[in-house]
Amino acid sequence: MKDSIAADGQEARLIKAFFEQLRAIDEEQLDLNERRKDILKAAKDAEVDGKTLRVMIMRARKAPEEVMEADRLLETYEAITGTGANVGGALSTKRNADGTFEVKMVQPAEPAKLTNADKRLRDSVLLAQLEERARRGE
Repeated sequence: MKDSIAADGQEARLIKAFFEQLRAIDEEQLDLNERRKDILKAAKDAEVDGKTLRVMIMRARKAPEEVMEADRLLETYEAITGTGANVGGALSTKRNADGTFEVKMVQPAEPAKLTNADKRLRDSVLLAQLEERARRGE
């Protein structure tokens, strides 16, 4: 980078052009953020959960394999800690003939058991956490 740039030179024109482009993008981003807020408010007014919509958007950006792996990992962690949706059963969703959805809780016949792969994953995660703590001196 140079310490001095001629106010009427080529570099100055480039700087001004980049600045104007970035400023225009910032204005567009502000407008988009306002539109996003309006949409989320409308969703809330319609009793649609905005947080769930945001999660859906984040998941839609990912490849299906990434989403499935994240879900499997979450289920594994929840099984390990005894938390999450599967503690009291699982949700069953059915689409009715009129297009509406029926959601109900289905109780598992027996407690969920970790597969050997899940146990290995759990053990590797715990080992990695212990190694990280040791590295930090905890």
